[in-house]
Amino acid sequence: MDIQHEAQAGGSRAWTLVVEGHFWLSNDGLAAHAGGLPTGWDDELLCTWLGEEPIGVLTYRVVKADREAVVTLLYVEPSSRHTGVAKALLAALVARATQARLRRVVCEAHVDNAAFVKLLEVVGAKPLARLFALEIPSG
Repeated sequence: MDIQHEAQAGGSRAWTLVVEGHFWLSNDGLAAHAGGLPTGWDDELLCTWLGEEPIGVLTYRVVKADREAVVTLLYVEPSSRHTGVAKALLAALVARATQARLRRVVCEAHVDNAAFVKLLEVVGAKPLARLFALEIPSG
């Protein structure tokens, strides 16, 4: 599986897929808990391609003080899901983190995103903490 790395946000088709991923998360309500879209312009990107089309993206940022790579988005085109794309992207990030001598890769998984939670369990991720939210009433 061809996985390419881009150091900063730009005009590539891979970054277009990032925008699509954010749109999908927003429509499913999975981005609302984070206060918006998590990917920033300083994030790095790993992208999987099928021919000349991006089919999966993983964005992350390195937190040097904590020696962590923090996943900010993992998105796979619906037609390419359950084919190993997400697992390959996570493996590529783990390899980059190992090479950079980071101590871990951190992901936040929304409780309603059962497929991502299962993927994280399959690749051996362990929960670090439980995240709670106090909703603020509108009006």
